[in-house]
Amino acid sequence: MVDRDAGLLFPAPDGETYPEIAARVSGWLADTAADHGDRLVIMHGISSRVLRGVMTNAADTPGYGAPAAPGLPQGSVVMIDRGIESVVHLGLGHAPA
Repeated sequence: MVDRDAGLLFPAPDGETYPEIAARVSGWLADTAADHGDRLVIMHGISSRVLRGVMTNAADTPGYGAPAAPGLPQGSVVMIDRGIESVVHLGLGHAPA
């Protein structure tokens, strides 16, 4: 089910919550912080929105307990450099995620 105001999916009853997604992607960022060079990350919509929110230090989305960047069409490519997000390619895919 979709929260039309936030553009986010409601978690499944036994599914991963938004704070759990934020903790998972934050853990990965911390684990790889010392790695040299750029990262190429390919993700599904909701997890990518939370990762982008975490990386840009966005405020928590009201009612979700975690940050989530705005949705983008499938196939979009962004670059996040020092907390600033730039859209490199705006995808032509279906609904934003």
